[in-house]
Amino acid sequence: MANFSPTSLFLAFSIGLAFLFSLGEIFSSPRGEKQNLLAFIFFLVGIFLTHAFLLTCKMIVFFPGLYLTHLPISALMGPFLERYLLLAMGNPPEPKKILYLKTLPALGVLLWMLPFYLSNGPEKIALLQNMQSTGLPLFLKIPVLSTMGVMFTFLFSILFKLFTEVRYCVVYKDARMLTIFGVASFTLFILLYGFFSVLIGSIRGLEGVGSLIGIFLCALYILRQGFPEFFLEVRKVVEEEKKYKASQLNGLDLESIKRNLENLFQNEKVFLKEDLTLGFLASKLEISTHQLSEYLNNEIGKNFFQLLNEHRVEEAKQRIESDPQEVLLSIAYSSGFRSKSTFNDVFRKETGFTPSEYRSKIRKKKSK
Repeated sequence: MANFSPTSLFLAFSIGLAFLFSLGEIFSSPRGEKQNLLAFIFFLVGIFLTHAFLLTCKMIVFFPGLYLTHLPISALMGPFLERYLLLAMGNPPEPKKILYLKTLPALGVLLWMLPFYLSNGPEKIALLQNMQSTGLPLFLKIPVLSTMGVMFTFLFSILFKLFTEVRYCVVYKDARMLTIFGVASFTLFILLYGFFSVLIGSIRGLEGVGSLIGIFLCALYILRQGFPEFFLEVRKVVEEEKKYKASQLNGLDLESIKRNLENLFQNEKVFLKEDLTLGFLASKLEISTHQLSEYLNNEIGKNFFQLLNEHRVEEAKQRIESDPQEVLLSIAYSSGFRSKSTFNDVFRKETGFTPSEYRSKIRKKKSK
């Protein structure tokens, strides 16, 4: 006889939420692999919760063929959840062959359970009734614990890949990364709770795991409603950390480089050197050309030639303003340009005027 407790009713609500999430991803726009993966994951969660609901309210006796069908489904969640989260974090997708290989544990659980699934209903009902006093028999404990082990392995893999890419100080200070860490910790707690419930022979383990997953779904719903761009923001953090770890500037005193660079351009005016190169400037700063190039692009937002031309044009403007009668070719050479054509092209690009137009503009201003 069915027994509808508050827990079973909450599980019924969670089932609806899981399938609703799945439908939402199916009809979401734009479509992509992440949406397909998430729709499939929520669908699997819905099936898992359906099994937990039927067991909790004792309706499983009316559907004995469904008993323990959640095991291969649970094992299947691992590789798909791992693929989704790594894609959401901005990691390149693994080849599909790797994904298929990672589903083999779920296939192994299915093959182990196949004789049980093919047994008749009365045998399963008798087993369910005996479990009240004896707990799960060993031949069923093995696939249950194996499934949890598979889930734990994939979750640990996700955490390892994520938190080896992000420094501890960033995780500790960033609320989004702390949220990810909290969600992962909660999921691990769910797995450990289920694992020890099986070990001690508790028949309420699945009920507790299902309830915790229901709580997780409710929290996820609130998170997605309040922070729809949450995973996009986390992805940005991870991408920034990848750039940081790949950076050749690690360990350098960036403030010292900034001061020395300003001194070279403003006081020593190295840009006036006609044959100035990136290598020469890097040697003056006592860093490599690759480090200087990265510093200019990342910290200043300009490449070497943009920075050089900016200062040369500024020098030429000052010379024109101080002496509008000076020959433009002389100004070009004395500002570091090698030819009149280069001077004209760069000057127009930087100011919107040719040197002649700019000089005429200055003359008119001074004649007033």
